[in-house]
Amino acid sequence: MCGVGGVWSERLSANGGAEAATSMAATMVRRGPDADGLWQNFHRGVTFCHRRLAVVDLSDAGRQPMHSVSGRYVVTFNGEIFNFKILRGELETAGCVFRSTSDTEVLLAAVETWGVPAAVRRFVGMFAFAIFDQQEDELWLVRDRLGKKPLYFFQQSAHLVFASQLTAFRGPEVGLQFSVCPDGLRSYLQYGYVLAPWTLLAGVRKVAPGQIVRIDRHALRSAVHYTEQYWSVCDCFDAASAGTRLTDDIQILGELDVLLQDAVACRRLADVPLGSFLSGGIDSSLVTAVMQSQMASPVKTFSIGFAETGFDESPFAKRIASLLGTEHTEVIFDFSLALSLVPDLPRIYDEPIADPSSLPTVLLASIARPHVTVVLSGDGGDEAFGGYQRYRWFESLESSRRGVGPGIARAGAALLRSAAALPFRGVWLSRQKERASRVASVLSAGGGVASYQQLVASGSANAIANARWRGPVPSLWGAQTEDTIELARSVDLSTYLPENLMTKVDRASMWSSLEVRAPLMDHRIVELAARIDPALLGADRPAKWPLRRLLERHIPAAEFDRPKMGFAIPLDQWLAGPLKEWVGDLLSPAQIARFALLDGGAVQNLLQAHAAGRFRSAYAIWNLVILQAWCTEWLNG
Repeated sequence: MCGVGGVWSERLSANGGAEAATSMAATMVRRGPDADGLWQNFHRGVTFCHRRLAVVDLSDAGRQPMHSVSGRYVVTFNGEIFNFKILRGELETAGCVFRSTSDTEVLLAAVETWGVPAAVRRFVGMFAFAIFDQQEDELWLVRDRLGKKPLYFFQQSAHLVFASQLTAFRGPEVGLQFSVCPDGLRSYLQYGYVLAPWTLLAGVRKVAPGQIVRIDRHALRSAVHYTEQYWSVCDCFDAASAGTRLTDDIQILGELDVLLQDAVACRRLADVPLGSFLSGGIDSSLVTAVMQSQMASPVKTFSIGFAETGFDESPFAKRIASLLGTEHTEVIFDFSLALSLVPDLPRIYDEPIADPSSLPTVLLASIARPHVTVVLSGDGGDEAFGGYQRYRWFESLESSRRGVGPGIARAGAALLRSAAALPFRGVWLSRQKERASRVASVLSAGGGVASYQQLVASGSANAIANARWRGPVPSLWGAQTEDTIELARSVDLSTYLPENLMTKVDRASMWSSLEVRAPLMDHRIVELAARIDPALLGADRPAKWPLRRLLERHIPAAEFDRPKMGFAIPLDQWLAGPLKEWVGDLLSPAQIARFALLDGGAVQNLLQAHAAGRFRSAYAIWNLVILQAWCTEWLNG
């Protein structure tokens, strides 16, 4: 895994471009501690930088930025092309000659042979890269299909910069002045993460998952760019609904088993030690089991436990590790470790994420890195195969709304809001009131994506934002389908998975210079999941039954057939205990007024209701405190 960056500018001199790119690279040392590289085309005003985490071909032959054989293309590449050996064989047959064993050289040869869009469509992998065509004077920015790896860019007239992370844009040499993006802020306050293409920084954009951005000289000067969506989750589901669905269990399991075996095998290709994250849940256990079945030596597995037993899955992980015969390492996550990580969160997560599991994710990566450089994870299984309990809840709510009609649904929503406003106190009652309020929002939204985004909302942007920042909230999007669980899966795969979960995993792992590979996020597996008849993934079957059935081939069902716990932390207890002072400082009236992004009165009402036990607000408070911590790091002065 690596960090990439670059500048294409008619404003900067050659020295200025080199200084800017060098500054950008220096902020990404954790993404690539093994080597750095710089390339310039003085005539065209282009400078690329690269920080390398050496995983495949550790020799200098794999260093970047790298030129194609003809010299026409130059690339700075973050990620892995997992099918590069197959592509290399095809390209060698076509006459290509290779000087290294790296996938980066295969990428360049594929682009030179087939062109950028056609080559990218043939890649199986996780990647974000920039490639400059010196013949056509064009810059291409590319992100993988499911948004596993990040890529940001800023473009003004005759000046463009891009990088793997936002911190690369902060140096004075880069020449950017930061202000807050209204769409990015409202997206964060509504969902707890920032939807693509926005960021929290005005003018800085994300390349969206499955997207190619092309900028030529004219586009550079006019501050425009051309985009092509070469793959999308919604297209997969829409194509599946228009085609022949998979309805036979045996066929589904057979195709999934073949794809998963290949997805794990190709992600095991590395010239460095590798292991696996193992939570004890279905997804990570299945990935680890398949990985162990392909290896002669014990897989190195890693898990996190919690001192609070209600959140602790470590005994299950340890049991699965014992059954599979892995070499297992675990660490118990406690208050002291949480406190030690909290001050670093705005630097680790340069793009704020309100997911509290960001804390244990950082720790999990840090305990794995001394032992391995690459780990496999179970990310993507819940979204692809319908594992979240909220999918069943959403299906039930939508069924009720359709059954009673819009008028009665609106009346029911009004009653629920009235109940949620009653001044009853207590943990159990506050949870029921929060649930009633959320159900009311879902019922009154009118169905479809609008209802689902109310279900998953972490707050209400226009209720908590300072008046000057209120406005239309960016909407989620999903496939055109009448099936509620399929709709929810498509929304999460398109938005929540790349911009929340994968952003969390990428930043946490890169903080420790660790590469994380997710076989269940192989786009071929997602395409298969989209083809399954929605009725087979509904509430009348066990959640994620295809993954469960495959796991039963390795482990008895009794060892994993239990309620899903997730990667949660005891947030209520922590906010009331060791993090109380930190929260109080960041959400004080003075700090709220300092940045003026939030409504001070609304914040104080939220804190008071939570303290009095009138409403369960721990996650809403966490969202706001993470935003304020980010402001302290990014907007100070």
